[in-house]
Amino acid sequence: MPASLLLAAIALPLCVAPALPALTRRFGWRTSWLAALVAGLSAAFTMAAGLGADWSYQWLPSLGPALALSLDGFGLLMSALIGGIGAAILIYAGGYSRHDPHLGRLLAWLVVFVAAMQALVLADDLLLLFAAWEVTSFASFMLVGHSTHLAEARAAARRALLVTAGGGLCLLGGVVLLADAAGTWRLSELAVMTDHSLYPAIAILFIVAAATKSAQFPFHFWLPGAMCAPTPVSAYLHSATMVKAGIVLLVRMQPSLSGSAWWELPLLIAGGLTIVVAAWRCAVAVDLKALLAGTTLIALGCMTVLAGIATPSAMAALVVFLLAHALYKAAAFMLAGAIDHGAGTRDLRVLAGLRRAMPWSAGLAGVIGLSLLGLAPSASFVAKELLLAVAIESGPLVVILFGLAAISFAFAAVRVCWAPFAGRPSSRAEHAHEVDRASLIAIAMVAIPALALGPLLAAAHAVLEPAVAAAGGTITAYQLGLWHGVSAPLVIGLFAITSGLIAGLLLHRRLRAWLRTPRWWDAAAWHDALWVHLVALAKRLTETMAAGGPRAAAALCLAVTALLVLGVIVTDPERLPLPAWNADASPLDLAALALTLLGAGGCIAARSRMAAVCALGAVGTGVTLIFLAHSAPDLAVTQFLVEVLTVLLVMLAFRRLSDGISDSGSKLIRAGVALSIGATVFVLVLVAQGTQLGQPVGAWHAAAAIPEGHGRNVVNVILVDFRAFDTLGEIAVLAIAAIGAGVLLARHRKLEPAT
Repeated sequence: MPASLLLAAIALPLCVAPALPALTRRFGWRTSWLAALVAGLSAAFTMAAGLGADWSYQWLPSLGPALALSLDGFGLLMSALIGGIGAAILIYAGGYSRHDPHLGRLLAWLVVFVAAMQALVLADDLLLLFAAWEVTSFASFMLVGHSTHLAEARAAARRALLVTAGGGLCLLGGVVLLADAAGTWRLSELAVMTDHSLYPAIAILFIVAAATKSAQFPFHFWLPGAMCAPTPVSAYLHSATMVKAGIVLLVRMQPSLSGSAWWELPLLIAGGLTIVVAAWRCAVAVDLKALLAGTTLIALGCMTVLAGIATPSAMAALVVFLLAHALYKAAAFMLAGAIDHGAGTRDLRVLAGLRRAMPWSAGLAGVIGLSLLGLAPSASFVAKELLLAVAIESGPLVVILFGLAAISFAFAAVRVCWAPFAGRPSSRAEHAHEVDRASLIAIAMVAIPALALGPLLAAAHAVLEPAVAAAGGTITAYQLGLWHGVSAPLVIGLFAITSGLIAGLLLHRRLRAWLRTPRWWDAAAWHDALWVHLVALAKRLTETMAAGGPRAAAALCLAVTALLVLGVIVTDPERLPLPAWNADASPLDLAALALTLLGAGGCIAARSRMAAVCALGAVGTGVTLIFLAHSAPDLAVTQFLVEVLTVLLVMLAFRRLSDGISDSGSKLIRAGVALSIGATVFVLVLVAQGTQLGQPVGAWHAAAAIPEGHGRNVVNVILVDFRAFDTLGEIAVLAIAAIGAGVLLARHRKLEPAT
């Protein structure tokens, strides 16, 4: 029973999601409470299952992959965040988007995303991990593009999908290579792979996949653009859950792939550059959500650097920081949405003095600001201390990067949680109003735990330690405490907070002027330009292929496919078992070979369609002789009948066409394409013969023919007994084809003019 609760945590949201649009049309925004209950139950199911719960279903026992779920400490922590924060944000979505005519669709896709993320963090099978990864990408595409009437939303959704789907392809390649190299599809059974010859390719593929999902440089540009999505989407997907999927992947692969420069160096470079670029974006941002998106990038960059360092203390800091960041950043995004909803804008240049019109939001902003600053007693203070301690152990460059991150967080705290509410009321403040009660409750559900959790972390060491251990880290209750004396991390943190406060209060206008972003620096513009040129190239290729007609298009596709397949096989010639020449070939074998070659040559040299069809029939007759030569008269008769029927049907189809074959294009080219396809099929057959995935069934059929099928002709017993339904299907196909041929003949007789 406990193991099945893991499946229920995924199945419940998937079952409820399709009904949410209809329920929303009936009950309105109150349906969001039902959606929140589903998300909360999803997390409750995993907690009830308990650590060590394992569920699996063998759907491909001969190949190895299984639907396998397993719950360790890190999975339990992530599941609680997914369900808990998801519940708060779904409540918030009901109030924030209550007048949205498509609220039901928004809730449905958010709940689907809950299920996909639960599957991702609970998966113990590489293929299930990949499937959940792809569902999160598609759900994100639907949510970012929720406002379909906005061109900006459609463009941002397409950009996010292209980047994350490209990362999904890299993940698929890495999953296949890793399973082949490790000999297992189970994550819990993966061994250390650093000495394997495929390790560099596997490591790079997984790193690229994680970088695209977690918006690491150079794939960072899609996340700020996705901020045009509704605020509940930004709060959930792009701060607390989806962008953490890449970090989850790095944590899951850390025991198997870390420990070499192929893993550590790319992560350190990508994370470090992301911190620098995102800090620049924060300094020049004038939109509340854009500023918060920049701090999300910085946080993800810090986590990526910690994954690259990969020491036990670094992995412990990663887990604690992931927990703290998910809580306060979701609350910060919801606060930004409340300000936008109440004041009608997110532009920091015109927001001021909202404290009187929005007193409850102002109070919650103060709570969130303490977490953004990283001050005690918030959980982010503990996380910041751990991060800076790891930085000091790792060297001055990491200290500079994490110090820059802390400065940016303090800068954002001032600009998001102080500037909109302080000062003289602006024109926007005069008409501002407090948001609805449900939204305030949802913000408090996340903001208050983010602040109150700090003093509880040390006491909850026994609860948090399994999550840290599952991520490859070690931590003590003392490290989770709020006070460690006057230490280097404390001094660096206070310096960073002071610098950020000064920059946010006094220098923000000058920073925007000094750090104005040039157009060539805009990675999103480069991506969009590349997309435009790729679409134009695709159109030109399509027009070129269409000009040559369907035959030219088919020839090109077949030739490219053949070259790719042959190229892959040639790179690994050991997998190609070359057949030995049989010097004792019978005269019937030689006759079959001669007839097949003559038929193939006739197809190439034919000047009319009818001649080509007859030559093709000769090829089929040659195959019939091969079956006869090797004591398979049943197959020979079937092959011959099918060949005759095929020739008749094709001749009927060509009857009303001109009989000549166009001479456009070289016959040598057509012959080359045909030979390449024939060689590809021949090579694939050889590879298939040399690949054995299980025990051959031929011996079993021969032994079971008499006792179970009561027949000495093994082929007949297989067709009539062991494959009865398959044979019945083949008979049905032949009957349908015969009926169709009869209808064509009857119609042709009716259309013929009377003589």
